[in-house]
Amino acid sequence: MERTHYLKQTDIERYHLSDIPLFAEISTEYVGQFLSVCQVFSYTAHEKILQQGVKSSWVFILLSGKLRVVCNDVEITVIFQRGDVFGEAPLVSASAPSADVVALTPVKCLAIDTILMRQVHTKGNEIFSMHFYQFIIKLLIRRLGQMSEELAMVKSIFYATDDDGNPLISLPTNDG
Repeated sequence: MERTHYLKQTDIERYHLSDIPLFAEISTEYVGQFLSVCQVFSYTAHEKILQQGVKSSWVFILLSGKLRVVCNDVEITVIFQRGDVFGEAPLVSASAPSADVVALTPVKCLAIDTILMRQVHTKGNEIFSMHFYQFIIKLLIRRLGQMSEELAMVKSIFYATDDDGNPLISLPTNDG
């Protein structure tokens, strides 16, 4: 992994940040202040960005590349859209990531230092902080909705029966 220095307002154009939804609706002055707690991290293909169960103080916004999210050796999703956010656990709790995130291709991410963010943003950048947390809340609500839909689909398959009411899926018993 390679990382840049902490960013400045002049880096908005360099990394084309104004086309990322989080930054599109807010003035460049506030974005510039926010960037003071951000770096760009670059990863090679197959490099692990987050490890399940290992705490991290970074939240990531995908700038380029493709990522695989894996929980207990099961692929959960693939992240590939510029502006997608991942690793947001440090924003809302002290919990470790619940999944591994691995680069499938070379990846660049805007990495947000949440420890530094708390220190810097308590000193006056309330407008962007409010916008940022509102963005994260909307993201979490959207993901919760997606998970509910997936769970409903799995349950409909798991509890499906044939015309006679017999389960379509047989579960092993412990009759030994």
